[in-house]
Amino acid sequence: MKNIRNTRGQVIVLVMEDAHAYQSGNDEAAVGYLEIPASTGSVRADFPELAGGRYAVIAFHDENRNRDLDLEGEIPVEGYALSGARDAYDEPPFQRAASKDPVRTIKMHYLK
Repeated sequence: MKNIRNTRGQVIVLVMEDAHAYQSGNDEAAVGYLEIPASTGSVRADFPELAGGRYAVIAFHDENRNRDLDLEGEIPVEGYALSGARDAYDEPPFQRAASKDPVRTIKMHYLK
């Protein structure tokens, strides 16, 4: 993950292999889950147990450590990232978000 704005809280990373779970953001269906202490700039998430397959990544900067992406209405007040997203407003379908590449860099977006 790159573009982390501060050291508050943690970055939560979910790895999804199922299109329906990815589209719904069903964290219980994640095949990989990490909570990483936030670090200004970037953090690294490794999932050595996940070999092969196509995976999509969902992540967010949980600045207040409540394990939820906080919203004001429908607007995130914490950073979020989706693999395959072209910008902060892009919600890529699973087919574009998922990749076999084990090394990927995705950008955290902040709207507030």
